Formats: sequence, C-alpha cells, structure tokens
Amino acid sequence: LMEGVLQGLLFLHGDAYNVPHTVHKLSPPADEEHVQNVLRALRDFVTRRRITMLYPFFKDFDRGKLYSRGVTQAQFRRLLSFFDVDLSDKECELLSRKFRESNGSDVNYPAFVQAVDKDFIGTHVHRRRRRPSVA
Repeated sequence: LMEGVLQGLLFLHGDAYNVPHTVHKLSPPADEEHVQNVLRALRDFVTRRRITMLYPFFKDFDRGKLYSRGVTQAQFRRLLSFFDVDLSDKECELLSRKFRESNGSDVNYPAFVQAVDKDFIGTHVHRRRRRPSVA
C-alpha cells in the first residue's frame, strides 16, 4: 500500500516517472522479432521527426486520477496515428501485447515511450528491503 501511495505522490509532484516492469517477451518468437522490428522503426521515426513530446500526449489520456500509466488499446492506436505513425492492425496488436498492463487490457504508455524515445528516462520506485536484525 505504501509503495502505491509513494508512486502516486511522485507522479503528482512530477519528481519521477515510474515505469513498472510490464514489458513482456512475446511468444511465439516470430512475434517478438516482429515487434522488435516495429520498435526499431518507431525509434528511427521518433528520432528523424524529432518528436519529443510523446509522454505528455499519452499522459493526457491516462485512465486513472493518480496516473495509472495505462491507456486503452483504442487510445494507444489513436495517439500513434496523431503522430502520423501508420501501423497495421497486427503491429498495433503486437505492441499492445508487448506493453500490456497486469489488468490485461491497458497499454503501459511510459514503458512504450521509454522503448521508442531515447531521451525519455523512466525510473522505478523500489521497496526497500528489510535488513535482517542482528541480535
């Protein structure tokens, strides 16, 4: 519970971006290879077009009041088309699976942005491990 509160506070105050580990390795391997090719092309596209504001656009569509870091698959596709990214249905489906949240339907947009924008740096808030008490 405390970790969730801390993450919410960090987002509210803008001190850090929390990019949870929701990047999945796709199966079969051909799907993973295909999505890696799509991500490579998107990285080149973002660099070539000098797109620097991906994260704020996605954040505007965030589903939660405390920034859940999730957008629906339809919103994800709409936001990509806003930047003139033309992807096939298959490519959108692969990206959605790659960055799917644990709830099974939303796309983790900070993880996606981190994968395609070399200038976006995400951090992860870690729980502190308890040290064993010394008697």
